[in-house]
Amino acid sequence: GYRPAAIMEFGTGCEKVCDFCLRWRIEGVKEKLIDMELTEKDLINIKEQTIMFIDNDFLASEEKIISFLNIGKNLKLRKNYIMYGSVKGVITYEKYLNKLSELGLKAFLIGYETFSDDELSAYHKKSSTDDNFKASEILRKHKIDVWASFMAHPDWDKNNFKSLRKYIKKLKPQITT
Repeated sequence: GYRPAAIMEFGTGCEKVCDFCLRWRIEGVKEKLIDMELTEKDLINIKEQTIMFIDNDFLASEEKIISFLNIGKNLKLRKNYIMYGSVKGVITYEKYLNKLSELGLKAFLIGYETFSDDELSAYHKKSSTDDNFKASEILRKHKIDVWASFMAHPDWDKNNFKSLRKYIKKLKPQITT
């Protein structure tokens, strides 16, 4: 229901440095916002009703969130937004999710990655499987769809895939990839 969608980036870099991710290796560890004047022009000129932000973690910092909320308020755009983000960002910045939802945030693609705390630790994720459930509940509370992202491993056996399916059923995302 969100087609066609424009794709844009609000900031680059990622301080999370997850073991499996290339983004921070390519863009750098320091989160940097893209020039706000350029961002405003881009937002005004996008014709599509939906904008998907491809930032590694849109909820990486309070500065970033407040900047977006201010631009959205000033431009008075009526758009649907889809954002990528982390479990930690959802939990840390829950206080902004209602405002983001009011502004048009419809779905949040969140990197849960796995059903295993050991694997999360190996990935250098700063969250647990219990945090994953907490983040899902927070997003649902603010009427934001949960789009869950996981990584399947070539060395998994049948039991791993069964465990993943059980975990996803408990998590109850609208979409799983």
